[in-house]
Amino acid sequence: MNKRIIDFLDFIISNTQNYIKSQIQICKKCININENLYITYNKAGYCRTCELYLKNYINKELKLFKSFIGSGIGKYDIMVALLGGKDSSATLYQIKQMGFTPLAYTFNHGYFHPYIYKRAKSVAKKLNVDYKIIPIRKYLTKRILKRFQRLADMYLRNNEKEFKMDYKCGRFKYRGVVRPCWVC
Repeated sequence: MNKRIIDFLDFIISNTQNYIKSQIQICKKCININENLYITYNKAGYCRTCELYLKNYINKELKLFKSFIGSGIGKYDIMVALLGGKDSSATLYQIKQMGFTPLAYTFNHGYFHPYIYKRAKSVAKKLNVDYKIIPIRKYLTKRILKRFQRLADMYLRNNEKEFKMDYKCGRFKYRGVVRPCWVC
């Protein structure tokens, strides 16, 4: 593509994103946005669904969840998926702080870099939690494996400019990429 066209597309995308950001309201809890006209927000910034959840359910669920502390068969009373990034590490830390005896695990589907397992094992060790790698590739369908391959391909590309352009445009090319939570 010629440079003027790319610059023009960058300009359009940037201005569109800035306008959209100024018009979007986001729930403080679940990150639902006001793109859906049926979603309303309270003064505190929570969507109606989260407002009802926080008011009527969270304490009951937390009480039920905590009732499982110490109830595991054998050594563990909960399993926590761990990749060693900030989200899964914080989750494992919080679970441990609540008094659970967790087993941290990472699914091995064949597409993670070996560093992921080392990082996860390191986090588990620092938190004094047992860690296992669970092989699951043989249980995945060919369709899911193709999606994992697309995800891996997206991150392995060397063309940084192409990757950024795909990202800015919503990565339409990568629809059908697996979301890791689908595996669970």
